[in-house]
Amino acid sequence: MDIEPRKIQETNRMKDWKNEPEQGFSLWAKEHGYSPRTTKVYRAVFLAYLAHLGKVGTPLERASSAVVAGFLASRGLKEKIQERYIWLLSDIYEDMIGAGQAEENPADMLRARRKRQNRGKIAKRLPLALSDSETEVLLASIKSLPMHFSGQREKCAVLLLLGCGLRVSELCALLTNDMHLEDDPPWLTVIGKGDKERQVPIPEGIVNDLIDLIELRGCYDGNFLGALNLGTPYSPSGVYRLVQRALKRAGILKARMSPHVLRHTYATRQLLTGTPLAVVKAWMGHETIASTAIYDHVVSARAGVRPVV
Repeated sequence: MDIEPRKIQETNRMKDWKNEPEQGFSLWAKEHGYSPRTTKVYRAVFLAYLAHLGKVGTPLERASSAVVAGFLASRGLKEKIQERYIWLLSDIYEDMIGAGQAEENPADMLRARRKRQNRGKIAKRLPLALSDSETEVLLASIKSLPMHFSGQREKCAVLLLLGCGLRVSELCALLTNDMHLEDDPPWLTVIGKGDKERQVPIPEGIVNDLIDLIELRGCYDGNFLGALNLGTPYSPSGVYRLVQRALKRAGILKARMSPHVLRHTYATRQLLTGTPLAVVKAWMGHETIASTAIYDHVVSARAGVRPVV
């Protein structure tokens, strides 16, 4: 398989938070449509955070909640201002996670720790996933979308996030010829973090939806979520808005309304059906089994085993 065009495609599209964080910030701010004044304020906060990371010798993508807390403490901020800083950093880390350039959101973890400290909870929160009933409501909602191209593209994006556990960056980079829809069972090729290739099975129940979108677009190569008749890439920020719209339409409100919630839901549902942890790890593209094992905590709470007194 020829991977080189994909590499060029991804380089042109994705922010490089790790190597060029200031450029990543500029693109992030532009996607959010902030005014020049707001962008200037947020940039100053982000640059101060980068300077703090340099002092403590921690890469942006590997910062912990303790590092974020140390940054806030070093600024001597009032509680309300700290909350604003945490919100800003949390949104940036959510963008990094969606682009496959960070595994965790330390600002979100700090926010969770502060909320739970009186109850003795740990800072690292469990993955936020949809319940079974919420998942069914979401699926029913997207199946009622209009049959035109935009409606069906939104439906297929949600189905791939929920049915294949893709990261946002992986979904945006997915090419039509990566999808082996006629095979038994159907599967797709994914180029994930670190340019690592993996194969992910496609639920048979969504195959016809994917085929319908390809035929609607009238282009049998190029980017799967590409624009009508063109195949130009779909942006990560566009996927974020798409997922938020789909969740709101279904009447689902979560603390985080991001595509990563659907990825968490995918992992949780696979484990609940008895799929081995190692298999889910491979499908998710996790580097270590520890990243997948955290979903065991969610599954244990939903397993239906009743505690005794």
